[in-house]
Amino acid sequence: MDESKNNNIRGDQPNTSTENECHDCPEWAKKLEETLRGLEPLSAPKCRIYKVPDPLRKLNKEAYIPQVISVGPFHHEAIPFDRGTFMKIILVDASFIIEFFLRKWSGNWTDDDFMVLKPWLTSRMQLDLILLENQLPFFIIKKLYMLALGSHSIYPPFLELTFNYFELHNLQEKRPDDRDLEIMHFVDLLRYFYLPPPQSLPERSTEVAKEMYCASQLAEAGLKFQLSSSKCSLDLKYNKGVLEIPSFTLDNATEIYARNLMALEQCHYPDDAYVTDYIFMLDFLIDTGRDVDLLVREGILVNGLGDNNAAFVNNLCTNISYSAMNLDYFSLCEDLKTFYKDPLHIMKATLKHDYFRTPWMGASTIAAVILLVLTLVQTACTVMPLL
Repeated sequence: MDESKNNNIRGDQPNTSTENECHDCPEWAKKLEETLRGLEPLSAPKCRIYKVPDPLRKLNKEAYIPQVISVGPFHHEAIPFDRGTFMKIILVDASFIIEFFLRKWSGNWTDDDFMVLKPWLTSRMQLDLILLENQLPFFIIKKLYMLALGSHSIYPPFLELTFNYFELHNLQEKRPDDRDLEIMHFVDLLRYFYLPPPQSLPERSTEVAKEMYCASQLAEAGLKFQLSSSKCSLDLKYNKGVLEIPSFTLDNATEIYARNLMALEQCHYPDDAYVTDYIFMLDFLIDTGRDVDLLVREGILVNGLGDNNAAFVNNLCTNISYSAMNLDYFSLCEDLKTFYKDPLHIMKATLKHDYFRTPWMGASTIAAVILLVLTLVQTACTVMPLL
């Protein structure tokens, strides 16, 4: 296969000579190529679909590999492709996504659909569609949707269909009618759902918190944990000895979401890695099962993993390049370290850790104190008549 036909796959600038024109392609391929050329120059330098960096992949490669549905060229069995095959892959994958989203929106399922699309399968499909490498550029799917159904007013805009499909992740109930919203693909949309409104995004600090105390240590020092009413998961707030945290879940899908969002920010948003900031904060707070249990008791954490549930949180940030931080989070870390290092709080933490860590230790400590007091009273009563 000649080298010129591989240019679009690798992102190189295509050869536009007549020998590479799609003269022998089917009619649909010619129309698709014309559409793609009209949308945006194929030599545009802005990358949309990324390969996961090897240092991140080796930590858990399964978190980046689709299990049910493969979209785009990265996980196909035959790379490189000729131009016609590549466009056919795009067309087939985009058509499937459009039809699947339409059926989910309309509820128009057939008996055959229910025979094939079992609940576990559709759940895994949604996971597959937020994998960083398993994407198509959003503008391509949107344009093909417009070409196919744009003249029918009964169908909503494709962005609305996409919001509908991923509605469980849209905790802030953001609207698809935001005229300034431009997303690259579904992973980018997931990140958009997590972020606060643009006007509320904190500034970035050039300093990065290197350490912080975990939840159980902070609790021993007297810090109170409180469930926040905020719908934005990233909205952590500290005020006068109280740390407010919005509810979050640890389950089998959490690691997949976290790793792919962090990989996206490593590749495309290194200076605005707000989701990565948040996961770093969770890594600080959750160090052992004791921290998980504490956050569960406070109603902050929904634990769907059972025992040994903190292990994957502790290595999520491994091999992450990190040179800037959410300024609010940096200030929060400094406030929490100051709180913990207060002499009164250090004494309180020491007492809790060394003498009241468990009910039995607490009972033994109290009994020892009572015995000491009684001994002192008895000694005083014995000595006083002799004075």
